[in-house]
Amino acid sequence: MRIILILLVLPAYLPLNAQDAIGYFNNLQQALKNPEQVKYLNLSSNGMDKIPAEILQFKNLQRLDMGDNDIAVIPDFIGELKYLEYLRLDNNPIEKFPVSLFTLTQLRHLRSKGNRLTELPSQIDQLGNLTILDLEGNNINSLPDALCNLRRLQVINLISNRIDQLPERFGNLDDIRTVLLVNNRINQLPSSIQNLRYLEALHLSGNRIKSLAFLYKLKSLKYLRLENNEVDNMTAEIGQLENLIDLNISHNKLDALPFEQLLKLKRLSSLQYEEGNNFTPQYKLKLRRYFRKRYPAPRQQRAVQPRQPVFPRRAS
Repeated sequence: MRIILILLVLPAYLPLNAQDAIGYFNNLQQALKNPEQVKYLNLSSNGMDKIPAEILQFKNLQRLDMGDNDIAVIPDFIGELKYLEYLRLDNNPIEKFPVSLFTLTQLRHLRSKGNRLTELPSQIDQLGNLTILDLEGNNINSLPDALCNLRRLQVINLISNRIDQLPERFGNLDDIRTVLLVNNRINQLPSSIQNLRYLEALHLSGNRIKSLAFLYKLKSLKYLRLENNEVDNMTAEIGQLENLIDLNISHNKLDALPFEQLLKLKRLSSLQYEEGNNFTPQYKLKLRRYFRKRYPAPRQQRAVQPRQPVFPRRAS
């Protein structure tokens, strides 16, 4: 089956050609020769088992990449990097964040994918300038209510964790644009989610969600991925999502669709619905007659995969 990509343009803080940026260093010893000039330090993929204390000499450090090492513990002195805006810790055996990390009040992008985190501390709300939180591929099983105080957060990526519910105040994330919760254990969405007026991309594939009741008021929503859930009913209110471009509701428990309302969604250009639902053969034929002018026949349908968030390129 062919795959096409939906491009989700997400904020990135590093230039694509980071090596050419003023203040960029990827060698600790070279950086120590010019400590006042260091703004971006890339020590990824160096086989390190700890974050070197020497980085405290870099008083102007704004971006730190310690990804793809063997670091198990983040030292308390991380909190002394007062100007840090971007921190990447991907693919390390980190099990928890120190409290001092949450004193980095200038931090805008926290990326810690593929670690061993089991929780997100309640002090997360001290990161008042955070706009991107990327914790994909950890073992997080719950989210603190304090997360909902991050009023500047625009992107949250919690793909492939063990989360079974969202905080009731999740809808307080006023500026959120992209929510990625694929492959978790969520069975119910909080009613406050309907307050996310700027939300454009909501990816919930691979959960246990049954009801869509609180999603119909998300007027800015463009991308809605719900495949591999337990949704058994879609009402005519789906027609309120007038900006919807991509909708995937395959592999659920639906036996009917509000096809007239779906056809009213003028911007909807990709719809996957047939596979894995409870439609009778006769009903499938009926749906095909309604949809054939706007959507490909099943044998030609293309599965739309959400592109992974566009985060800063790691320098080699």
